[in-house]
Amino acid sequence: MSQIGKISKSGIDKILKWAEKGNKTGAFAFSRHNEKKYVYVKEGAIVTASSNNPKERLGQIMLRLGMISPQQIEKIQEMQKQENTKFGKAVIQLQYVDQKDLLIALHKQTEEIIVNLFDWQDGEFLFYLNKLPPVEVGSFPLTIDDLIKTGHSRRDDWKRLGPALPAEYDIIELSFDTPAEKQDQQLDEQEFKVMTSIDGFSTFLDICFQSELSDLETARILVRFIEKKMVRVKDDLFESDDDETEETEEETSVASKVRNNGQKTTDLERDLKLFLTDGSYLEAKALLNDIICKAHPASTESKLIDLLHLEVAALHNVPSIINGSNEETIKKNIKDAQTGFIVSRIDGKLNIKLLSNISGLPKERVQEIIFDLFKKGIIAIEKKTPEEKAEPVPSTAKDQGEKPDQSQDIAQVITKKYHSMAKQDYYEILEVKKDAQNADIKKAYHTLAKYYHPDMVHDLDDENIRKVAEIVFEKIQLAYNTLHDSENKANYDRAKGFNLTEEEQRRLARLRAKAGLQYQIGMKAYKARNYKKAVEFVKSAIDINPEESMYYGMLAEIQAKNPKWYTQAKENALKAIELDGHNPLFYITLGLIHQDEGQPDEAENNFQKALIYDPGNEIALSQLEKLGKTVKRKDIDPYDKIFSKDIALR
Repeated sequence: MSQIGKISKSGIDKILKWAEKGNKTGAFAFSRHNEKKYVYVKEGAIVTASSNNPKERLGQIMLRLGMISPQQIEKIQEMQKQENTKFGKAVIQLQYVDQKDLLIALHKQTEEIIVNLFDWQDGEFLFYLNKLPPVEVGSFPLTIDDLIKTGHSRRDDWKRLGPALPAEYDIIELSFDTPAEKQDQQLDEQEFKVMTSIDGFSTFLDICFQSELSDLETARILVRFIEKKMVRVKDDLFESDDDETEETEEETSVASKVRNNGQKTTDLERDLKLFLTDGSYLEAKALLNDIICKAHPASTESKLIDLLHLEVAALHNVPSIINGSNEETIKKNIKDAQTGFIVSRIDGKLNIKLLSNISGLPKERVQEIIFDLFKKGIIAIEKKTPEEKAEPVPSTAKDQGEKPDQSQDIAQVITKKYHSMAKQDYYEILEVKKDAQNADIKKAYHTLAKYYHPDMVHDLDDENIRKVAEIVFEKIQLAYNTLHDSENKANYDRAKGFNLTEEEQRRLARLRAKAGLQYQIGMKAYKARNYKKAVEFVKSAIDINPEESMYYGMLAEIQAKNPKWYTQAKENALKAIELDGHNPLFYITLGLIHQDEGQPDEAENNFQKALIYDPGNEIALSQLEKLGKTVKRKDIDPYDKIFSKDIALR
């Protein structure tokens, strides 16, 4: 069997048996839509598992087992925030359970994660050889055969539900056809939890994912609701609700014209395609409403709905909020965090593909959200072809002309922006032209703030990425504060050589070339260990071009070779940081000087700052180790950016 593939083709049982028979050691990474899991094996035996599904978190498992209470979970989470510790460790420290009970909960968590995989009808898997969990949990009591047996039993239960089950992407809504004798029927606690997830916009799969119960138990309850006619599968995608936006006069007039003409289905289909070709999506929606009202064959309706969906949700199309969609109306129609995230990023400039890149959501999910918002009348769609560009596009969606792939998530976007800023001036950082007016600069700043403001990324699990986002936003803030003030802008332009006459530009270019030559001579002297001559020439480069941070940084590094120059070296390192505050080399230079001066606290502080900007910097890590600090080195696995890094003890 291949080490990568589709779950539907291989089957969970065959995948696990492959690891057992081959005596494999490593980790399976399973993914389905937004759900991601790791299953670790050692010499063919299960070790532990992890998941990003909230219902499979250790806290939820212990809650269901009756080991802890909801109030205790709150206290555990408070401790986690204060001490930055794992869930399992916090439980022990608070003495809610002992080590034995914690191990039972961890094993139960692993069992649930793996058995729940048998509920998956699709998804992908990938096996990483010799990848082990960061924390050893202890031998797992169940064999792979035990898990497969339990999984098959689960699968049989699904089969018994059979035809009564909704399809994964069926939208479930409340029914108003409930018989009178059942209208006052009391719901038990589990039924009530499932009922609160039914909003008329969530699919069967969404409800199962959101529910605290297992997918199987949630499905059983939904089937009971359907049988009792308490809920139903939504079969009319354009059925109007009281709180949906009413058709515009333009839409109504188009629909009435079609009705008066009494066209046949083929004619209506032809007109629908014409509207779609022209990008007239509102007219196409009105026409499709009319087709449905005429009760044409379901196969025809389905085909035309799919056609509208395909056109509206084309990846190159650009959504925008319709004028008149006030904040209250939008909030009323946003039923989940993913939709809210996408709505907050819609600015009439980003296309659907870029919205997917920025959000980290699969493009299919973003397309569904966009189509749903379009149906509700919240957004309009501007048709774009692949050749057209939605401008201006923030660098969150581009990287030096290179189009990002669909696996790019928000962490990668932040990282790319951070690295690109190292060689950018303030105009490039704000992504505006050199002749941009104050209004354009302000608008660009607010657009970028949507992506990089710390409030937008506080939910990210990776603390380093959150710190990088803060650095990026600080640089954006600095660029804005400089450019939106006329005096500061003029000084900056003059220092950088912007908006100069042709003669002034030539003069500045000559000076920079001269400074560069002095710097290169200084570097040759430095390599030859002629530090006095090196200092002389680098200082000469600074005199000619005092705005180049690298000159100050290198001068500090050279001066750090001689204790007599430490004071000057520190001043130059601080000047370099002032000009370019996110270059880790400057902090390392400053840290080394403090270390040589016998100031370990200041040295550690600067090495830690260097790691904020470059988490894998070997110099900073090794210097911290020399100071007796514990550092964590880890191999950067590209797959870790896609799959959850959460492990069982979290």
